Amino acid sequence: MKTLVVGASGLVGSKTARAAGPGAVGTYNEFPAGLPCRGARLDLREPASVRKVLADERPDAVVNTAALHDVDYCESHAREARILNSEAAGALAEACSDAGARLVHVSTDYVFDGAKGAPYSEKDAAAPLNAYGATKAEGEKKILALGHSVVRTGVVYGAGPAAPRGPGRHAGFVAWVLQSLRAGRRLRVVDDQFVTPTLADSLAEALLAVARSGGGLYHAAGASCESRYSLAAKAAAAFGHDPAMLSPAKSSEIPQLARRPPYACLDSSRIARELGAELPGASEGLRAMRAQAGAGAPTKAH
Repeated sequence: MKTLVVGASGLVGSKTARAAGPGAVGTYNEFPAGLPCRGARLDLREPASVRKVLADERPDAVVNTAALHDVDYCESHAREARILNSEAAGALAEACSDAGARLVHVSTDYVFDGAKGAPYSEKDAAAPLNAYGATKAEGEKKILALGHSVVRTGVVYGAGPAAPRGPGRHAGFVAWVLQSLRAGRRLRVVDDQFVTPTLADSLAEALLAVARSGGGLYHAAGASCESRYSLAAKAAAAFGHDPAMLSPAKSSEIPQLARRPPYACLDSSRIARELGAELPGASEGLRAMRAQAGAGAPTKAH
C-alpha cells in the first residue's frame, strides 16, 4: 500500500509516514525540515496543488494529519479554521475519490460538548462547543459522505518533531507542561476537564490500520481517561520533574477564549475489536515517550 501522509512535518504525520515504511510520501506546506520520507509540497487550500500531488504520486491511501488545532486561535479566526478544517478537508476527500485513493482524516474529541459524562463512542452525535470542534465536525460530514474514513483522537503526545509553529498551531499540552517545568515555571492546571491522552506512535499505527481496512468512523485514543491535572502530574513524574511545581485549578479560574468540554474522553473499543488497534494509557505511553526521548533529551509533542 503506497501511503501519502499530509502534514508529515508534524508529530503525528511524521510518525505515520515512518510507520508506513518504504515508499511513503510526506507532504508539507511551509516546514519541509525533518521529514522521515520523501517529501512533496502541498497546500490543502489550493485544490490544484492537491490534485497535482495525487496525480504525481498515485497513492493507494492518504492520511490527513493537517489542521488548525489551536482552540483559542480558531475561536477568534473561525473563517480561517473553516477553510482548512472543513472546506479543504472536503475538497481533499473529493480529490481522493476522483484519484481512487482511500482517505483517512484525523479529527478530534472536541466535536463533543462533554455533557454525556462518560466515554463517547462513534454512535454519539457531535455537539461542539467551540469553532475548532465545529469546523472539524463539518469536515467529518463531508469526508464520511464520500465513503472515506475519519479517526477521532485526543491530546496527542510523543517524542519527535514539534508540531509546525504558526497561526492556529501549537506545541501541545504535554509539550507545554514539560517545557514549562524544565524552565522552572510553576503551573496551575485544570482538574475538571477530562481527556483521553494518546501516544502518537500508537495513533499512527491505528491510522494505517484504518487505511488498510476501508471506510468508516473510528475513535483511536489512549486507554485511560485523565483530568488535565492528572495528565500533567504523570508527565512530570515520567520525566523526573517535581510534582509540587503543579497545582490544580478549576476551568473558571483559567480564562480561555473558547469553551472546552468538561468531559471529552473517547471510547476506542471499536477499533480495538475490529482492527486490533490497542492504544496505551497515559502512564505507559509517557514511559514510552521518555524512553524514546532519552534521558535529558529535548522532548516535544503535538
